[in-house]
Amino acid sequence: MIGIRADGNKQIGIGHVMRCLTIADALREQGEQVVFFLADEACRELVTSRGFDCYVTDTAYNNMEAELPVLEEMLSDLRVDGLIIDSYFVTERYLTCLRDKIVTAYLDDMESFAYPVDVLINYNVFAKAEAYPYGVAYSPERENECGKNRETLVLAGPEYAPVRREFLEHRRPAENEVKNIMITLGGSDAYNLSSKIAEKLLEHAGVNIHVVCGPFNLHKKQLYRLAEQNSDLNVHENVKEMWKLMAECDLAVSAAGSTMCELATMGVPAVTFSFVDNQKRIAEAFGERGAAVTVGHYEPERETAFLADIFSAVTDLYNDADKRKKLALKARETVDGRGAVRIAEVIVGCVSAK
Repeated sequence: MIGIRADGNKQIGIGHVMRCLTIADALREQGEQVVFFLADEACRELVTSRGFDCYVTDTAYNNMEAELPVLEEMLSDLRVDGLIIDSYFVTERYLTCLRDKIVTAYLDDMESFAYPVDVLINYNVFAKAEAYPYGVAYSPERENECGKNRETLVLAGPEYAPVRREFLEHRRPAENEVKNIMITLGGSDAYNLSSKIAEKLLEHAGVNIHVVCGPFNLHKKQLYRLAEQNSDLNVHENVKEMWKLMAECDLAVSAAGSTMCELATMGVPAVTFSFVDNQKRIAEAFGERGAAVTVGHYEPERETAFLADIFSAVTDLYNDADKRKKLALKARETVDGRGAVRIAEVIVGCVSAK
């Protein structure tokens, strides 16, 4: 049995849980039983709706060492063989204690310290194995060494981006005309940017704007009010099949989170930006690769200029079909959509080799 310990709530959004669900799907396809462990109830329904058992430690998500006694007992009772951890609040002691008992894997975005785990995953566009000198870049021959010698195997780069299979299976061709534009900021929207960006883009007459409203969006009432006043604005909440909505859209404006990997796999040309610190390097790297147009980091004090930059970038792509097609091609080359399968194969191999 493989366990997954992930974070998700109003404070931090649902990105951690969503990418772990994708890996869980890939593990299940390989015949593995998967169980989730959460700090609180916020994402329990989301996890169980995908068919996975879920246990709640009922501890503070940002004090992970306090949950160790509860989590360790759960892992032992359920006979979990390997654990994937996805949280920004891990500590060296937390990871060391778990690794002493089972095979561990950690999804990293921050490169905060030397993580004592068996498998280290950083699928960001900017990620390189050399950033982790205490580990070794993964190769199939290394799996046995992970199990026997407890080396840290590093899976680095967008080839490990965990994207659900349907995004790969339904890649869309680039269209000659922009009729539908998607706006997505992930699970939460602290600055009400969805409404502000939508209002700005509505200046493009005749274009349908599709806003994805995340479960922790505190400004959804304002978003729906705006939609009532504008027939070209559509709000999508509790989206079950995101690939279908992406397939309808000719262009996207997206925060630089996991959604960018899905858009890239689908081949949807995107304008991206960051509004939290851990998104900055992601947005920059997509821009440097020519896989998206990057407009920088959102700061409340320069909101007017930021919205103008997004409008300008969208307008430029709206008017240039060749640029959109090149962007879509480069995006698909950057994220091929097979990362979750690769991660699952490595985890299963390491558990088997132990």
